[in-house]
Amino acid sequence: MTDIKLPCRKSFQDTDIFLLENSSCSRQSRSQVPENHSGMSATNHVHAKGGFIALFTAIIISIVLLLVSVSLNRGGYLTRGEALDAEYKNRSLALAEACAQKAMFSLAYDPTYTGVEPSVAVGSDTCSIGAISFAGSQYTINTGAVFPATSVAGQGAVTRLQVVVNSADFSLVSWEEIP
Repeated sequence: MTDIKLPCRKSFQDTDIFLLENSSCSRQSRSQVPENHSGMSATNHVHAKGGFIALFTAIIISIVLLLVSVSLNRGGYLTRGEALDAEYKNRSLALAEACAQKAMFSLAYDPTYTGVEPSVAVGSDTCSIGAISFAGSQYTINTGAVFPATSVAGQGAVTRLQVVVNSADFSLVSWEEIP
């Protein structure tokens, strides 16, 4: 086998570094390696570009990780609001049911009870009992509640119930939420 001798070049480009390092020209002293327009030798120029690429890669990865963490955090924030709305709805439903039970107890105690109580205290909250109607052998009771009664946005969870009971034994005919 014969060794192939590559001629040494007088002008260098970035792609010539490979030829420089793998040829007989690499035996030249550092002072013989030409400098580019920035004053750096060709081998130092490659190392500077490697650091530049590493720096930009680190910046891009940091930005991607920041965007991912912000989007995940935002999802948690929105979920918190939905959980709070569900809790408010449960509380307003409990208040409306409390007013329905109070109206049923009042009817059992006094069959001439007509309802129409706009503010019934249930603990520190309130609910309302609408007019009670009597048709055939059934009472129809309408109740409502808003929780929280006073909120920053002015919009609480609203529940309206319509309860129908038999007048003879107060057995439940229907118990439903109405819009």
